[in-house]
Amino acid sequence: MANSDLTIRFTDEKYASKSEVMKELGTSLVDNIWSNILAYRRSHYLKTTLKCLDFSDLLLYRGEGIASLISSFEEKLSHYISECEIFSDDDKLFEQFKLNSNANLISYLSSFHKQEKSEALSRELVKGTLRPNNEIDEFLLRYKSTLDSLSVFEINEEFILRLHDNLVGKSEGYRQSDDNSINNRVLIDRLYSSSKAAYIPMFMGQLISFIRNSELPFVYKGIIACYYLNLVKPFNNYNEEVSLLLLKAILMNEGVGPLIKIVPLEKVLSLPTEQLSKMLNDSQRYSDVTYFLYHSLHSFNLGVEEISDYLALYKGTILREETYQEDEVLQDDLLQEPEESVIQAEEPVPMTVQTELPLFTVNEPLKEEKPVEMKKEEPVKPVIKKEKKAKPANEDLQPTYTGIAINVITPELDEKEALKLEKQLLELDPLLRKGEAKFYARHCVLGRNYTIQQFKKTNHCAYETARTGMDHLVELGYYRKGAIKNKFIYTPIPRR
Repeated sequence: MANSDLTIRFTDEKYASKSEVMKELGTSLVDNIWSNILAYRRSHYLKTTLKCLDFSDLLLYRGEGIASLISSFEEKLSHYISECEIFSDDDKLFEQFKLNSNANLISYLSSFHKQEKSEALSRELVKGTLRPNNEIDEFLLRYKSTLDSLSVFEINEEFILRLHDNLVGKSEGYRQSDDNSINNRVLIDRLYSSSKAAYIPMFMGQLISFIRNSELPFVYKGIIACYYLNLVKPFNNYNEEVSLLLLKAILMNEGVGPLIKIVPLEKVLSLPTEQLSKMLNDSQRYSDVTYFLYHSLHSFNLGVEEISDYLALYKGTILREETYQEDEVLQDDLLQEPEESVIQAEEPVPMTVQTELPLFTVNEPLKEEKPVEMKKEEPVKPVIKKEKKAKPANEDLQPTYTGIAINVITPELDEKEALKLEKQLLELDPLLRKGEAKFYARHCVLGRNYTIQQFKKTNHCAYETARTGMDHLVELGYYRKGAIKNKFIYTPIPRR
């Protein structure tokens, strides 16, 4: 039973290599445990059409743990793309968002090439206000240009060669020489640093065939292609960058769309060199691409989370601007209403009293005219009363103040009734969450439009929680979702 728990722990919870199992268990005596782990994995192995550098089959483990990671990545990617709808009516803001996102991924590439560059400097470089000072800067600009030019192309050998040519700035083709380092000459437990130059066309042909014909889901296909290009290393340089561009091209061709271009999947290159090497070496040692898949997915997930958080900042900026605009309109209306009421109240007041009073500075005439003027001022009070009485016929529907523009006030539940409705909703609909019931019980007047900000204020929650809650209410049929410019509105639907 204990061994069974360990096989699941080191496969589905964490796809561990033998050295990692020894490290976590604190012992080197793990041969039996490792044999059980491999036996468990074999039942879920899938042979790909790709061959390793020693011509063995490249395997893929498709168990629950890896499937969960893939699903999480797809969900985050889908959420990011749907949230980008905020830019549908604002091209200028979207260009600014793209500029900052490109600067972010460029900074990761710069660090990978041992040239630390802040996001601010990367932004100036991408913007064109900072001139390239060295070869790395020129390469970064070429990478950004190549990334921008990505579109829905047929992925073939010419496409991959063109990616590399754009990064180098000239046409070079595949690598023509072998790597004669010591690692490639070891006979026991050999780990190749790259393919032999003579085999590159064959391996690249297998890769293109895999991309075209594999029935694996697109995320599996893209990451495996990224690994395989890094394994073969068909070029003299920039193999890692070409593999990431290939991954983005595959995701874009499979329906993710051009928004994938600015997602910082390049974040994987920010991992320590030892960890990057271990990802590749473990996959090569066991002919199992899952090691690379597992570790790279964690970085890719962080990259999507990073740009989603960045997007939330832009969304907050837009919402604040909309709120300020609404507040300004409300303030203008409030300022105009008292001015109208003052004019109405002052119009009946006789102006002759105000103009004549300052003229009498002698004491004797003032004594004679005071009672006369007081009699003239007395009728001012009933004039104001007449204005207060000038209300519409149906007084039951009228508010206690004047100046309202609508003559019918829609009914609302008081807090006691809202609590009863909230309880009733939770009992009738088991899919309804408590916060959603609380909000709906207090915001269910037909004909009105409600917003995510109101849900957030009612439940004292984060914006993302509020958005998810409102969308769930839409799915359950409580609201109809609409949009005004970049702002979503939710209108109650009549229910029986």
